[in-house]
Amino acid sequence: MTLQEFFLSVDFESIWTVLTRLAPCSSEYGVSFKQTYDNICMLSPEPDEYNKIIEVSRDERGQISGINYDDHRHSVVAGRQVSVDDRLALSPEVLAVYLLWELTTWGFNDEDVRENFEEILSNSPKAPDNKYWDEYHEKHLRWFPPIPFKNIHKRMRAKNRSKRKRDYRHKKRLQQLRRFAKIEELQQYLIRHNIDFNLWNVLARCKSFSLTTDHSYTANPADAALYLCDLYSKYCDNRCDLNDIGFTIIIITGGNKALEDFPKLYDVLKNTYTYPYILVGDSEDNQITVKIISVSVDKPKFHKA
Repeated sequence: MTLQEFFLSVDFESIWTVLTRLAPCSSEYGVSFKQTYDNICMLSPEPDEYNKIIEVSRDERGQISGINYDDHRHSVVAGRQVSVDDRLALSPEVLAVYLLWELTTWGFNDEDVRENFEEILSNSPKAPDNKYWDEYHEKHLRWFPPIPFKNIHKRMRAKNRSKRKRDYRHKKRLQQLRRFAKIEELQQYLIRHNIDFNLWNVLARCKSFSLTTDHSYTANPADAALYLCDLYSKYCDNRCDLNDIGFTIIIITGGNKALEDFPKLYDVLKNTYTYPYILVGDSEDNQITVKIISVSVDKPKFHKA
């Protein structure tokens, strides 16, 4: 049985019940887990040139895990055969939880997985004219050249105070470049989708921000908005809590057919997220993509009169 065939045989609600029981921390990722599940169930599997299988077994630490997920797109993984160790007595729901958890180790969609692997390999993400990514990776490689692991601690202990201060400044510069690169990437995304809004004026001055990308996975593009409405209504409670005073920028792109029920999606987002500022752009895609930027700002300082 392939991964896609197995997911089609198990209802997501039963998977979600077991997942939140085994890993309570996953409750804030319900929207993302559901999208991954739906994507695997819907897409057309591609042939795997390596003929790998998904092996579910207990490793040397006694933990149950599946392998051969992180090296290919979901469309390839969906068509792989699932092989379960005969010594494991797992219900279909529990097995599905382990498979879904392993599948999302590097991200909930192909876009996230590709970006994470590019970062690990120190390659600039595919964003045209993003000078900040180029400088980030150049500085990162120059400052952290490959050295034997056994020499790392010896090298760190040998640093004097001035060198440690220089390291601290360089680390802060890398964090700043990484932040600026992400803002520039989002700004280019707005330009490509004909949205007139300057993100730099907002994100460059904020305390911090986080980004989540959601996709609609429906057979009929006309159901795309209602699909996302259902997801946000069911699985968004824990996801929207902000620790600091803040607001949310929501970027919605999609084709005309997919955005037919946009007013309903707009209302759901308006009632779900913290102080949302909603931007809408055009796209040739038959589905809807929603990028949600949660922005944290400094708490106001109160002074005695």
